[in-house]
Amino acid sequence: MTQDTCPVSFEYVDRNAVRMSAFFTVLSTVAAVVTGNIFIYGYILFDFSLRAFGYKSPFSFAGQEIIKLMKVKPLLIDRAPKIFAAKTGFVFALTAFTLTFISPIAAAGVIATLGMFSFMECFLNFCMGCKVYSWFIVPLKNRGII
Repeated sequence: MTQDTCPVSFEYVDRNAVRMSAFFTVLSTVAAVVTGNIFIYGYILFDFSLRAFGYKSPFSFAGQEIIKLMKVKPLLIDRAPKIFAAKTGFVFALTAFTLTFISPIAAAGVIATLGMFSFMECFLNFCMGCKVYSWFIVPLKNRGII
């Protein structure tokens, strides 16, 4: 069994705010699956595109502000794994958005998977991005492919 390896940046974010942002993603993915509304899919894609490329997204901003209002003490974690997870989420969101035009059922399956990963982040403190990084990126790096 291999140990999980995550990217490292030595820049930090508040784990509580990340988990709150994941909560908003869970809510929006449920809304997308239930309604099939393309605008919800588009909004999820917009939010993840900002996060994936290092900008603060509406979900990130809202999560951070709610944590401040709740006066929860920050718990700092490395930012790089969360950026990698956001990039992975961006791929899921882009795929789901594109599939809404081709196969709404497939789009719902992809966005539900993203919602499940966000649920695991929010409620179980489990980062699927670290698993994906360990399973796919690290072996490619070790082989000199990337």
